[in-house]
Amino acid sequence: MEKQNKTPVKNRWQPFKRFRKSEDGATAVEFAMICAPFFMIVGSIFEFAVAYLVQGMLHHGAADVARLVRTNQITAGTHTEAQFKQVVCGLPYMGLFDCERLVVDLQTVAQFGAPGTPRNADGTLNTQNMSFSPGGPNSINVMRLYYEFPVLMAWMQGLGTDATPNGRLMTATQAFMIEP
Repeated sequence: MEKQNKTPVKNRWQPFKRFRKSEDGATAVEFAMICAPFFMIVGSIFEFAVAYLVQGMLHHGAADVARLVRTNQITAGTHTEAQFKQVVCGLPYMGLFDCERLVVDLQTVAQFGAPGTPRNADGTLNTQNMSFSPGGPNSINVMRLYYEFPVLMAWMQGLGTDATPNGRLMTATQAFMIEP
């Protein structure tokens, strides 16, 4: 006859009691609980910092290129829209930009004013009425550069008024009168 090994109930649960009382790995469990929010906060800070840097570079690029238009170094006769975009993208501090995403709108207007951002109902940029037509001497021009910056963290996609379906719309506007 086979001898059955009957351990008392008291001894059978002993390893589980030791496991429950043990504090080995408590740090790993605490880290697992806070790592997702921590990395979301750090990622958000990084995302906003890069977006702020890109927005600043776009504004500086618009100011530098607007000066070239304002002083008649770039005119409709000397540059096409593609060449103008290459001038903007060729600036030394525009390294983070993908020139394919850059949209240029340079138009002559009757008076200085707030042009607004042309958007479609789905939030995308409406490029239908945009053109590259710098005016002649003493004309008032409005130059707008639009750049759709890709969002790195998907959960931040819909935050802010500058959100689009594919990223964040950065805008730089310069209004100026061309010198005689």
